[in-house]
Amino acid sequence: MQKAALDVFKRILWEKHPNEPKSRLSDEKIKVSFRIKKYNKLVKKRGYKSLSELTPYEVDSTLKVYNINQVDEKVGVKNASSVNDFVAQNFKFPGIALERGISGRVSVEFVVEPYGYISNVRITEPLAGGCNDETIRLMRAIEWEAAKVDGKAVRTLYRYQLNFINPGGSLSK
Repeated sequence: MQKAALDVFKRILWEKHPNEPKSRLSDEKIKVSFRIKKYNKLVKKRGYKSLSELTPYEVDSTLKVYNINQVDEKVGVKNASSVNDFVAQNFKFPGIALERGISGRVSVEFVVEPYGYISNVRITEPLAGGCNDETIRLMRAIEWEAAKVDGKAVRTLYRYQLNFINPGGSLSK
C-alpha cells in the first residue's frame, strides 16, 4: 500500500508559495488520505490491472515533466481529430454563465501522463459561472495519447485556452 501511495504522491507538481522567501528552507507536513481498496476499485473500474497495460510504448520512468517543445512526438487525441474538434463537438455552455451574460476565457494547464490520463489540473485564468468546471470536464473527457521522447511515452505539460462567448455578447478579455 505504501508503494502505491508514494507513487501517486511523487506525481504531484508542487509549487513554492509565492510569499515564501527564496532563501528559507523548511519541512512541510501535509496529511494525505489514501485508501488502497478505493484505489484498487478505481483501477478495476477503469479496466486494467496495471498502468503498463494502457500503452503499447515504453514509458519514461523518471517522472520528469516535459514542455510541449521538448518532445519528439506531441500529445495527441484519440477520440477526435484535435482538441478543438473534440471541444466543438462536446461543449455545453454553463447555465449560470448563460443567465448572467458571462463571456471570457479560461486557461487551464495539466500534465498528460504516459498512460493517457491527465493529472495536476490547474486553472491559470479563471472565469465565473461554471466555465472553469466545463473546461476541466472537457479536458478530462478527452482520450489523450502521450507525447514521446526517443520513442518513450513521457509526462507532458499541456496548456489550453477555451473562449466562452455568450450568445448576444462578446469576448470581454
